Amino acid sequence: MKEMLNQVFRSRALAFKTRSPDRDRQSDAANVALVAKAIDAALMAAESERAGLARRVADVLSRAAVTVGNDVDEYIDRDDRDTVHLNRMDVEIQSGQDRLKQLDHNIAQFEALKAELALKFPDVAVEAM
Repeated sequence: MKEMLNQVFRSRALAFKTRSPDRDRQSDAANVALVAKAIDAALMAAESERAGLARRVADVLSRAAVTVGNDVDEYIDRDDRDTVHLNRMDVEIQSGQDRLKQLDHNIAQFEALKAELALKFPDVAVEAM
């Protein structure tokens, strides 16, 4: 028992040391930078996907407009194959527009996260932010 107490008191005699405040700030800044870079990467990926999808949806809309024609009664004597093709395009267009809405939402959320990160860590200068 006496030996255990001696060990406890001896271990207290060893100086407890922490890192310097500068090193702590560097560590904090590095952690915030990791989060900022992850948000930036997700934002760039979503924006890239959105740009590509928007081009494809615009292309399908153009093709659908040409296929539909511009006569008032075009739908009456339209070939059944054209109707099937138009219905498929309509499904693709709707799916693409739904995804564009979701991407717009995601992009807004990523931008909000980025702004929130800057608010929560105002003393940390991060290039990625």
